[in-house]
Amino acid sequence: MALELLYNFNNNIDVTDGTPTIQDYSINGNTGASTSITIQDNVIDAGDPIPAVGKDAVFSANTDLINAGNFTGLDGLILAAIHLRTKINSAGSGTLKIASISGVFDIEYNHATKTINASLVVASGTASVSFAMVEDNYFDIGLTWASNVLTLYLTSAGSSPQNTATAVDTDSGQTGAIAAAGANVLYLGYDGSNNGALMALNEFKILSNSLTALNVQALIDQRNGVTVNASLKHALNEGDLIGSNIALASASFAVVTYVSTEYIYKLQPVSGEINQGVNMSKVGHIWDQDEDDFLYFSESEICFFDSVNTVAEVLNAANKVLCINKGGVKNPFVVKSANYTATVNDHTIEVTAACTITLPSTIELAKDFLIINNISGGGTVTISGNGNNINSTTDIKLLSRFDSAQIKGLTSVYVVK
Repeated sequence: MALELLYNFNNNIDVTDGTPTIQDYSINGNTGASTSITIQDNVIDAGDPIPAVGKDAVFSANTDLINAGNFTGLDGLILAAIHLRTKINSAGSGTLKIASISGVFDIEYNHATKTINASLVVASGTASVSFAMVEDNYFDIGLTWASNVLTLYLTSAGSSPQNTATAVDTDSGQTGAIAAAGANVLYLGYDGSNNGALMALNEFKILSNSLTALNVQALIDQRNGVTVNASLKHALNEGDLIGSNIALASASFAVVTYVSTEYIYKLQPVSGEINQGVNMSKVGHIWDQDEDDFLYFSESEICFFDSVNTVAEVLNAANKVLCINKGGVKNPFVVKSANYTATVNDHTIEVTAACTITLPSTIELAKDFLIINNISGGGTVTISGNGNNINSTTDIKLLSRFDSAQIKGLTSVYVVK
């Protein structure tokens, strides 16, 4: 499944005003900013044979919301799906927003008719579906667009959840690709002008492919991700990026979405296939900068990678801090011919054209840089302290070919060694 956004509320960061920052487990970086919602343990419905796990986002007032920013993951698609698990509070009244992007899609609950209503804007017009859904019970809701048909799935076509994905309504009257969001924001709950639903939301995901009834059923059966029951203790945390065969074309990756015990956790595949018995190891973290590094062991060397937050950054040369082989330590090496801002992962920078090399604005203590002028036709390399002094000046210059500067970071200043 091509996952574009995944909120499961299992590990979120409190910001200065006390409201949680909602993490996107899809590794696409669609972090949500919340207003007034609370995060609490999921409350299991009595008699539910497949209970949800982890945390709920609780919307207790009509102005509670999550703002996911300008979301374009649905723009122009001819196959797409939205899946969520929610419980609507019977204390609400009127027609209330669950999720929406203005001009793209809308999911809402009508308390007067006790129905879930959903619409999707495509090239020819607006497709709409609806069905009865009782309050104060958790429901899995699936909305899919495929072959010019909008389909609404619920966990039950009856009056209470039965955990069986059922297509309850369709609209085949419209055609074409999904409308572009433009600058419009993805909201959960209140959208800035229309009241939001009073609800508990256990997870919310958007996919850039359609879902069959079997797919929806799989999401219900494995809520919050696929369960892994390990024979050995793990040391994983929510948000860890794990991978298998990471140096091969058959590489596969997943994000840890929930940790139950030191033996049991859940994961969401994000790239490649995850099969039973596959050996996977941590290769980064999607938001925590203290946890986004790993060691890679090849046949000839051991390398340390840092700031790995996406699949693309696994084994990426720019994320390689250093390697060790039988010849000793190999520091990172880059060649630059235009203005460049160094990162903390850089060490040796060969410069082949006149330009400015800017050091990181935040000084890392004892960090070394070696910058070399190797301009064959002559030219000056300027090294900028980026708001910090280098020795006692704001910048220094390497005037001639083969001039070099070895620079170390100290407290509030860079020095030339």
